[in-house]
Amino acid sequence: MTENEAIERIKYRMHTVEQVAGKGGMEDLEMAIKALEEVQQYRALETRLAEMFGGALCLEIVIDELERQLKEPDNPHPINAKILTYEDAAAWDAYHAIGTPEECRAAVEKHQRAKNLIFDKSLMVLSCPTCGHYAQEVVDGDGSTRGNIPKYCSRCGQRLDWGTSDETG
Repeated sequence: MTENEAIERIKYRMHTVEQVAGKGGMEDLEMAIKALEEVQQYRALETRLAEMFGGALCLEIVIDELERQLKEPDNPHPINAKILTYEDAAAWDAYHAIGTPEECRAAVEKHQRAKNLIFDKSLMVLSCPTCGHYAQEVVDGDGSTRGNIPKYCSRCGQRLDWGTSDETG
């Protein structure tokens, strides 16, 4: 029997119960109807949630996660939760993809402070001091270069100093 069928049966029999059991019996039946209607509401919410997330989430998991988020010990205002739109969530994800402040500082440092290239005599190449990527072929053994001289390493983005080079090999 569904909740709707139970509600209809209870409503149908209420007039008889009132005559037999009195007002107390009617209150019990009204409370039973209210409880069944609440069960219907929860099932409707569960169905909507399943449709939104392809059955991957249930109401209990969502409530547990929300409760966990709202009860974080470092959160001074546990009820101050926010729901993001898809656009806001995408912007938030893009912001986090940039990296931590430390990673950003390291990237700025790499981009702004040039490092001397490393000259490998055995291979006759200049390479990036950060990642070792070959930055330039060398014409002769003294480290002189030819062709376009990039300002940054094409692999890691390190700013390169072509004025001098550290020797290896």
